[in-house]
Amino acid sequence: MKRVINFFMPKEDVFFDLLTNQAKVVCKAGTVFGKFLRDYDDLSLAQKKKRLKEIVKIEHEGDKLIRETIRLLNKSFITPIDREDIHRLTELLDDLIDSIDDISQKLLQYEIKEIPRDLLSLSAVSLNSLQEVHRAVSCLKKPDSISVHLRKIHDLEDEGDKIYYDAITALFKKEKNALEIIKRKDLYEGIEDLLDKTQDVARIVEGIVVKHA
Repeated sequence: MKRVINFFMPKEDVFFDLLTNQAKVVCKAGTVFGKFLRDYDDLSLAQKKKRLKEIVKIEHEGDKLIRETIRLLNKSFITPIDREDIHRLTELLDDLIDSIDDISQKLLQYEIKEIPRDLLSLSAVSLNSLQEVHRAVSCLKKPDSISVHLRKIHDLEDEGDKIYYDAITALFKKEKNALEIIKRKDLYEGIEDLLDKTQDVARIVEGIVVKHA
């Protein structure tokens, strides 16, 4: 009987560890993405494709963790936090990696030759926010200092908004080629959406902390 109960009641640490590992993979994808952007102008097409494969490989790492989380959720009778929150959080973390992959693919699809400086600035803010997401999710088990990381995520989103709006304003003022405007605007919006999603993660994490305080 005890073995049956343990089957339906895995240790609490399992879900926290899976979410933390998933957030770590998100941060890893963000780091590779940031380096890709910084190196982009000097890379050959073959090197760019190799960097994309690295990001896809990291995305697959995240997918494995998601499948394991869902598998445990489906067989667990009791979870340390609401199962809906676990499900939503793991989905949002997956969305972050998907967004990184999508933006990276578009760089080649749009045949971008040079990365604009403001796109680099915006991506740097997004990487900082992804790192704070990892730190916040890592604190779920012991949330004493979690508010610091949640606050930083909100502040970084505000910082990113300013860079984004300034970049869009400059784009329409300086760029005369309509196709280039469409391409670059889509890239800016992709990274802005990435930042918005880190804020969504922060809200879910904050809700978990409030419910289980």
